[in-house]
Amino acid sequence: MQLTSLPPSPPARLADAAQEAAERIVLHWLALNGNQVTVTAPSPGTHHIHAVGKDNRLIRILGAVLPLEPVFLRDTEAQHMAGEAGRAGAQAWEVRVQLNRQLHAIWIRWRRLLANAS
Repeated sequence: MQLTSLPPSPPARLADAAQEAAERIVLHWLALNGNQVTVTAPSPGTHHIHAVGKDNRLIRILGAVLPLEPVFLRDTEAQHMAGEAGRAGAQAWEVRVQLNRQLHAIWIRWRRLLANAS
C-alpha cells in the first residue's frame, strides 16, 4: 500500500489567502498615502514591509478571516522587530486586519511597537 500526501486542508489555504489579502490591503493603503514600499521575507511565511513616506516604518501585517481574529505578535517578536526598526532609524508597527469570508477588510488596527528600555 502506497501512501500519498494529502493536500492542505481548507483552513490552511484560507489562512494563506487571508494573509495575502491583508497584506495587499495594507500595501495598497500605504501606496495611496505616498509611501515607497519594500517587502522582505526575514523567514519563511513572514513578510516585513518597509514603508518610507512621511514616516519611516517597518511593518508586520497579520490577517485572519472571521470567526478567527488576527493574532498579536509575541512579545519576543515585537521586541526584536522594534530593535531592528530602531537600528534602521524607523518605527516598528504591527497591523492586524480582520477579514470577512470574501476577504474584504472589516477592521484594521495599527499598533506601534516600542523597544524595552533595558
